[in-house]
Amino acid sequence: MRAATGISAALPFLEAQPPDLLIAECWQLEVNGATLFRALRRWPYRPLILPITRPPALGPDELAIEAQRLQSTVAQLQHRLSEHEGEALRVGDLVVDMVSKRVLFHGQPVTLPPIQFRLLAYLAQNAGRVVGAQELLKAVWGYEGDEAEARELVKVHVRQIRRRLGLEAQHPDYVQSVRGFGYVVTPPGRTV
Repeated sequence: MRAATGISAALPFLEAQPPDLLIAECWQLEVNGATLFRALRRWPYRPLILPITRPPALGPDELAIEAQRLQSTVAQLQHRLSEHEGEALRVGDLVVDMVSKRVLFHGQPVTLPPIQFRLLAYLAQNAGRVVGAQELLKAVWGYEGDEAEARELVKVHVRQIRRRLGLEAQHPDYVQSVRGFGYVVTPPGRTV
């Protein structure tokens, strides 16, 4: 959780890591809202914006009521987020959103054709587990083939996924090949 004294001061934090929830005072939104909403248009995911009002002088009772209202709202949001937790697969800085069919890598959107999206999603669903080429062929393409055909087809698409993510062969993080066994998606620094 980060705090800033105004929207202009908050923008560097927001650019570095887009939040799920943004709490802003109404007067800040009225004065600087256009700046904030322009920044939000660049992000693939929009945070929930919770505007709060702060009368000039709140007494202890009013502060307690406002705090309870905020706690209740945050609890409701956490409940809603937990219901949708399975919709986005996260492996380090790699996010595969199963609902919007979008991929983010280091906070940047990555465009993948449908077959490559399904391949990466299947690997992310099985993060940390080596998945064989024949299993991938059946799960992603929907048919069974021999080992040589599966290996070649998957290899071509994994290479394209790595290129789209900006990963080089000498950079083994995220989409790794395990010689003779298959492929695995792992967070940075973990090798199989």
